[in-house]
Amino acid sequence: MTVSKLKIKRLSQVMGQFATGLSVVTTQLEGQIIAQHIPSFTAVSNEPPLILFCLPKSAAIISTLRESKYFAVNVLPMKIGEANRSDASIQERFGQEIDFESTTKSPIFSQPLAWLDCKLRSIQDGGNHYILIGKVRELDYQFADSPLLHFTGKYQNILEV
Repeated sequence: MTVSKLKIKRLSQVMGQFATGLSVVTTQLEGQIIAQHIPSFTAVSNEPPLILFCLPKSAAIISTLRESKYFAVNVLPMKIGEANRSDASIQERFGQEIDFESTTKSPIFSQPLAWLDCKLRSIQDGGNHYILIGKVRELDYQFADSPLLHFTGKYQNILEV
């Protein structure tokens, strides 16, 4: 059974009514840092501490994640605004510099709202996306800013929605 383009567009519109915070997954392999927005991110379990996120199957970061086995999820603060040029540096794309590495060597942004350092546990097929599950090894957060929110196809201030 095929889904019509109209239904695919409608699904995207319906899902756009669900507000979500924006996060970036970072990993590195042989000194090369790769970062990418993740379209979904959630907790799976507290014991053991598991999270999941989804990435399009076309995402270049997938092969690096498979090989490195470690990653960090950086929850973006509202103050970074909308910077997302794929040809730009991490600083230009996400308004953040890589400040330090976690114990697993995962790159962590200098001023995220929160971060989780994880070991890749599994990659599952999810249609045109992969579902990645990670075990949280280290984490931290701050209350210095509001989260950058994605709602109705654009970045929003949670206080204005």
